[in-house]
Amino acid sequence: MTTTDMHTDPVVRQPDLGRSPQMHAVTRDRYGAPDVLRFATIARPAVPPGHLLVQVAAAGVNRGDALEVRGWPRLARL
Repeated sequence: MTTTDMHTDPVVRQPDLGRSPQMHAVTRDRYGAPDVLRFATIARPAVPPGHLLVQVAAAGVNRGDALEVRGWPRLARL
């Protein structure tokens, strides 16, 4: 099989021009109802070579996410 992909060069790491060393995140420090979630400013993680840091503008929440915040199933906490 052949490919028509012309972008076969390795990714060139660009400098963080004007990027803040911090980012926004939804965090939690304990299990509980959705009110344990907090909007926080945290340090931007270091990105090791060969990895990407993806900026997310929106994300969905499903039943599994809601149960995990509450600590269910209990086995997952052990």
